Amino acid sequence: MLRDDKNVPESKIQGSGFLNIQWKEGEEGEVLFFNGRDILLGKNKRPIILFTSPNISSLDMFNVGDSIFNIKKLVLNSILGKKPNTDLVYEEVPEWLAMMKNVEEVSFENIRIEGLEEVIGLPIKSLSFKNVIISNTSIILDVINHLKGLEEIHYDETFLGVINLLDTRIKCILIK
Repeated sequence: MLRDDKNVPESKIQGSGFLNIQWKEGEEGEVLFFNGRDILLGKNKRPIILFTSPNISSLDMFNVGDSIFNIKKLVLNSILGKKPNTDLVYEEVPEWLAMMKNVEEVSFENIRIEGLEEVIGLPIKSLSFKNVIISNTSIILDVINHLKGLEEIHYDETFLGVINLLDTRIKCILIK
């Protein structure tokens, strides 16, 4: 007998520390939040890395508290939370990204990028683009070239058209 998805309970784990992550020698991290799709990792109860899809519910985000906006690394992936064998729908960069005032690394995977204005003013040092759809190359170039602290970009062939036009001060690394 098959169960209807509505009858399957949703699990959320907050602050359990059941899984320790080695960051550097002598440092330990922990899972601060996990709901089957979104994962928030941290150190000493402070959020550091968020793995999520662009459509994370604000309810889930705010259940963790305001400290979620102090993360250092964000991985946005439209696949997170999707059932296997589901058609990929490229989600857009979320507006709430602009609220991540301390984020230094942002990874975009399976994302539709319209203009990237959400990163303006953020202290980003590293960007990563994998399997992205680009809608407006000129706006994206302008935004990236004005990120003063940006040191490197990791990219695959889907971002190659933008890479060839970028400011040469930025280290660009091809990923497969």
